[in-house]
Amino acid sequence: MAPLQSLSDLADLSLTECGQVVGLESLGTLTELSSLTIQQSPLSDITPLAGLSHLGSLCLWDCPVSDLTPLQSLSGLVTLYLGNAQISDLAPLGGLTDLENLDLESNQISDLGPLAGLTYLRQLYLTRNQIADISPLVAKTGIESESLYINIALQDPPFDCAAQAENIAALEARGVTFNGC
Repeated sequence: MAPLQSLSDLADLSLTECGQVVGLESLGTLTELSSLTIQQSPLSDITPLAGLSHLGSLCLWDCPVSDLTPLQSLSGLVTLYLGNAQISDLAPLGGLTDLENLDLESNQISDLGPLAGLTYLRQLYLTRNQIADISPLVAKTGIESESLYINIALQDPPFDCAAQAENIAALEARGVTFNGC
C-alpha cells in the first residue's frame, strides 16, 4: 500500500478481499480521504485511521478489529460498518454524535449504553451479538417518528423478546421500526 502515500488528494478508497492488507500506516498521508472500505482482511490495528479527520464513511467488514479507540477522534463519521469483527466495547463511539448509520453485526457486543447519546442515529444493525438489554436505546434522545430502524434477530441469544417487550413497545411508540421480535 506504500504507493498510496503519494495520492494525498484521494477521497475514496475501497479494498475488498485484501488478505494482504495487514497495516494501515501508509494511509496516514491520505488526509483528504472521505470514504474508506476494507473488506475481508486480517487487519486488526486501526490506529493510523485516527488522523483521517475527513472520513465520513468507514467500512471495516470482516476484519478482526477489536479496539475502536482510534475512531473516537473521527467526529465527522456519518456511516460506520464494523460487521464480523471482534468488537465488545462501544465506549469509543459514544462521542461520534454525527453517526447516522451504524452496522455492528456479528460481534461480541453486550452493552449498548455508549450509543444512547448518538442523537442522529437512523439505522442500527445489531444481529448476532450478545445483547440482552435494549434499555439504553429507550433512553436515547432524538428519536422521532420513523427516524430509527433497529435490527436484532430473534435467534440472537441472550436477547429475549418477551423480557424486552416493555422496551420494544416504548421504542415502537416513538416510531422506531424494530425488526426481530
